[in-house]
Amino acid sequence: MCLIIHNPLCRDVSIDIIDNALQQNQDGFGIFYHDTGEIVRTMSEQRAWDIMTNINRGYTCHFRYSTSGKIGKKQCHPFHIDDNYSLMMNGTIERLVSAKSVDTQELCKILKGLDEERILSILRTYSCRFALLNRKSGQAIMVNRDLWVEHKGVHFSKGNALPQPEKVVRGFSYTPKTTPTTTPTTVAPWRSYSPPAKRNWSGSDELTESWNDPWGNGNADPFDGSGVPAQDYGSEWDDYYNGLEEEYVNAMPTGNDHVIAVYGTLKSGHGNHDRLMDKAKFLGTGETFTKYPMVVAGIPYLIDRAGKGHHVKVEVYRVTTRELRALDGLEGHPDWYVRTPITIKMDQGSSLTAWVYTIPDERSQTHMDDTGVYQDEF
Repeated sequence: MCLIIHNPLCRDVSIDIIDNALQQNQDGFGIFYHDTGEIVRTMSEQRAWDIMTNINRGYTCHFRYSTSGKIGKKQCHPFHIDDNYSLMMNGTIERLVSAKSVDTQELCKILKGLDEERILSILRTYSCRFALLNRKSGQAIMVNRDLWVEHKGVHFSKGNALPQPEKVVRGFSYTPKTTPTTTPTTVAPWRSYSPPAKRNWSGSDELTESWNDPWGNGNADPFDGSGVPAQDYGSEWDDYYNGLEEEYVNAMPTGNDHVIAVYGTLKSGHGNHDRLMDKAKFLGTGETFTKYPMVVAGIPYLIDRAGKGHHVKVEVYRVTTRELRALDGLEGHPDWYVRTPITIKMDQGSSLTAWVYTIPDERSQTHMDDTGVYQDEF
């Protein structure tokens, strides 16, 4: 299901990796250049090979393996969200899958018109790997970076194109058998790439988009003079995942046994359900004892405005502190959603208090679009 390579410092990537990426993802190629904000898309495998083996500037690129929609130049990543942002995705959002449209295209329609913070918050609700591209600044932000793989300073959205590591069994070292290859270990400038026939690569058509003065100040240098990008790519979110933010850690509830109620993408059958981890214990289903407004705009938002809306249907789980901390990071607590204690009426008749991630009422117009149309179930 696709491959994204995030390489803002243009570190070396072996031709074996490039070869693997092309063979495993045969439905198109797109690349974003960090220094100019330029985007190139192509359905030519030879063109993709030439780009990747002769590149000398920072980039984020996407090798497509189709899981929905048609196959062609228009379906190559990245897809535009609006005049500023474009998006690459590795993964599948099941409810957006169709034969007519790529799920990433449908997601971009949901994200259109939102600011960067809201876009990132929504993307984190899906268990996919994303690269959010700012075409005017040249920045590319890795989203859900804990799901990415780092190899020699370059980030890959999955690791199946990387060299297989040597394994040790019972004290003996061996390397798994691989299909013999004639691929050289270095790139010769005269090399002509002639891969075996593949099912979807066709022609040499490509699409190039250029942007003038992407930095807005006459300076096309994204670096601060130290040889590293002037802005950290997404590290502002690491505090949540690692539990390092002092205020957040101090606010954690005591004990190692917590009850949460989920109403959206964390429910069974939805994209983030696997984030509940192995130790989460399902306690049953129920609904909020008090009515709350829940807006579904791509993903659901439960507004902390008791007494209006519906008794929202939930699933209830018991989790550890480690799991709760990971969920706080996923939901952006406390800067986006806020973990709030709410009374839940279980379907079997009992009641309990559970943590629920809600949007504070005062944020209902700044963090989301309160349409006034509320639902009781997602």
